[in-house]
Amino acid sequence: GAVLDRNGLRPAHYYVTDDRMLILASEVGVLDIPPEKILRKSRVRSGQMLLVDTVQRRIIDDGELKESYAARRPYGEWLDGHLLSLSDLPLPNHAIAPMEQELRDRLRTVADLLRALGGSMDELDDGLIIRGGRPFSGGTVYGFNDHRIVMAAAVAATVAEGSVTITDAQAVNKSYPSFFDAFNALGGLAHVEPDR
Repeated sequence: GAVLDRNGLRPAHYYVTDDRMLILASEVGVLDIPPEKILRKSRVRSGQMLLVDTVQRRIIDDGELKESYAARRPYGEWLDGHLLSLSDLPLPNHAIAPMEQELRDRLRTVADLLRALGGSMDELDDGLIIRGGRPFSGGTVYGFNDHRIVMAAAVAATVAEGSVTITDAQAVNKSYPSFFDAFNALGGLAHVEPDR
């Protein structure tokens, strides 16, 4: 079977051949199949599922598969019986402490790195309002030897039009040594250079 996440970053194309084979891959042409042997060409789209039932010897498509799962439990009744409105939730009965200076500094650093990539935002006492409307440009951002800042910069680089250089990349070793391996496996393309 196959499931494609909602963002659809990794495509899932498939062929069904006249000898009852289903070939599923992220790219078309993984195997050389003569065109006359192909009965069906399609893809699993964002948020869709595909299942081959080897007992029934058939492909179960997205609609049928979701319908069968939805009918297994009374999800609608559960939702109706347990849904809460935010206005029904009790308010905290204690004061929320103001943001610590260290967190304010980190927020300011995130604002600086987003500005270095061409971002526009308003800085508040306890957060940022990031203005959309245009993609980030490329550039160099400084990680300040802070693993959280380096990882935030890498994520921001995924929506940049140009290449992004991130310094102090080794800072991710503090909390997530394999971060860039995972990042690249998910399609990340940021240029990362270690501290010199």
